Amino acid sequence: MRRDWDKIRAVLRAVEDAPKGRSVGRDDIPGLEADEAVEYFWMLAEAGLVKGDPKVWPDRLMGLTWAGHDLAEILRKEGFFQQIKDEAKRRGVALTMDAIGQLARIILGGA
Repeated sequence: MRRDWDKIRAVLRAVEDAPKGRSVGRDDIPGLEADEAVEYFWMLAEAGLVKGDPKVWPDRLMGLTWAGHDLAEILRKEGFFQQIKDEAKRRGVALTMDAIGQLARIILGGA
């Protein structure tokens, strides 16, 4: 499976928008099949972006971590995220979480 940033955005948005105290299940992510959502849950948990333990609850997320909220903030703004993607392409940089943060700082700083 290839990492798809639009799908990552969908998962982060669903978790961020969930009512306080409510977990997000694999069937709660628009545009993702249940098995695909579980794959993203694992990846995001492994990256330290979401709260949840895929080994215990493979189909459930409990919330975002601090880093998850930071990334969700960047990805939430479609125009800004598009600028980041364009800048990454222009520079020939892979779109990783580290690159997204660095490119966001460059764009905001005008460097």
